[in-house]
Amino acid sequence: MTSRELFSIHWLGGVFVVGLALLGACNRPPAAPEPRLHPTEATVLQAPFVLRLQGPPSPPSGAGTLSLEAVLDVPPGLGESVPIVVEVTSPEGALLINAAARQVVSLGGATRQARLPLSFQLSKPLGTPISVRASLERGEAMRAVAERFYPEPTPTSPTGSEATPAAPSPLPGIPVVTPKETVR
Repeated sequence: MTSRELFSIHWLGGVFVVGLALLGACNRPPAAPEPRLHPTEATVLQAPFVLRLQGPPSPPSGAGTLSLEAVLDVPPGLGESVPIVVEVTSPEGALLINAAARQVVSLGGATRQARLPLSFQLSKPLGTPISVRASLERGEAMRAVAERFYPEPTPTSPTGSEATPAAPSPLPGIPVVTPKETVR
């Protein structure tokens, strides 16, 4: 045999060995899937409190009184009592008459809910909403804030020189707008 024939046999033998190794690797059972984290009670975050603001469907159209109620709820999982700071901001012409603008309420343990009555003397119709903000701080471990408005702001539609909606979009979730005519 010549050296060329020996080289060819050696090369073919190497290719055969590599092919067998690849074939063995491909015929192995699939590796076990990596464990994935699924939400459990231990991994799902829950708000430490919920703030609701209750009142009439619409504010008075002129001077008078307005009665609202701020309601704070805490979930059963919140063990010890924690202080929640409630701050009320009233616009010009609305005077909070039955409560302090800043109050601290302790919730947790056996106390799951707090109701704060809020009465306002209105000297004119509300120009901007009344704001009630509740915040909780437990050092660096937990911070939470909730804010509600009365009346609740309504979404505004574009007016004036802004764009107006056109025909429905051919792409779901992406609005198509047509600009209004611009005079130059």
